[in-house]
Amino acid sequence: MATDTFKIASLGVDLLETPLLISNNTMNLLAIMEDETVNVEIGDNEIVFTDTNNMVYGQVMSGIEDYQINAINGLLDSEFDNMCKLSKQELLQVLDRLSLFVDVYDKNSITLDFTENDLLISSKRTNAVESIEYLNSEKKIDNFTCYIDIELFRTQVKAQVGDVVELWYGKENSIKLVNDEITYIVALLGEE
Repeated sequence: MATDTFKIASLGVDLLETPLLISNNTMNLLAIMEDETVNVEIGDNEIVFTDTNNMVYGQVMSGIEDYQINAINGLLDSEFDNMCKLSKQELLQVLDRLSLFVDVYDKNSITLDFTENDLLISSKRTNAVESIEYLNSEKKIDNFTCYIDIELFRTQVKAQVGDVVELWYGKENSIKLVNDEITYIVALLGEE
């Protein structure tokens, strides 16, 4: 699991036998790995990831006992009553177009308006509104509006594997994206 307080990513499979704190810089370097299988060796305070052609060396961070794992697991396990499935490509295209109308005065904030049949995405300061029809949905409410950082959201959508984004909503503080074994929680912004 990884978090930076604005987003959480959790893999539903245990990769290590014991929990470790690993810096985000070290984890970001793992993107260079080419093989499907990566070997991990753990020393006293170091960790080494290797595949056929690459090696990433990092330090195991101290303070794991202070890591708020129970609070994070609580967010990951929380139930969302509403779900929609959207075309990943269409969602990314909308976010790319809309990003042209979002600036520092908007604080990167966009509005997500979940309606009965589609998701309306708009910038706060302009009349730019885009609509994406649901591929599928399960919901208890027909309308829900929230605000999210466009760059944070776009990054998480890009991380989705496959052509469909499964998006859970209805809570005032976060949305959840589910993709096979990986769950992403993204913090929402307050209404300004």
